[in-house]
Amino acid sequence: MKNNRIQIITNGGGYGVLSADALSMNGLQLAKIEEKARKEILKSVPSYAIIDNPMDLTGDADNKRYEAALNNTSIDKEIDAILLILLFQVPTLDSDIIETVQSIKEETGKPLFVISAGGNYSETHRMALEKSNINTFISPFDAAKCFKVLYEYYKNREKD
Repeated sequence: MKNNRIQIITNGGGYGVLSADALSMNGLQLAKIEEKARKEILKSVPSYAIIDNPMDLTGDADNKRYEAALNNTSIDKEIDAILLILLFQVPTLDSDIIETVQSIKEETGKPLFVISAGGNYSETHRMALEKSNINTFISPFDAAKCFKVLYEYYKNREKD
């Protein structure tokens, strides 16, 4: 993480706001998505989705919406890292999203953390993400602290 500009992508607006607050409390910035990426994402989401930061794909988001958002934000040069919130309680999101997240993370190498909270069903998916080498959290505040540590580590490494 050369800079501290983080994009939040969520299917739950409340978690997006909590995550924005958590990042701010840790001295991190919300990234500003490039217009080209915004236009591409808009092709894959309904008119009521919010393509900003936090990006709210809405409670009926499916794998395709997440894939469009991840593909475009992961190559956006104005975004240094992604905080992805996957609330698995909705019926439109399924287990295939794990493979999508893993593939995109491997292709770009951009830091990506996932927040997934909920009961047994969510926990099963969160553990599957962990087994795929995706760092996961239940709390936005824990994820924000880890982004801060990652950014500070890289910054200090550059000084040496």
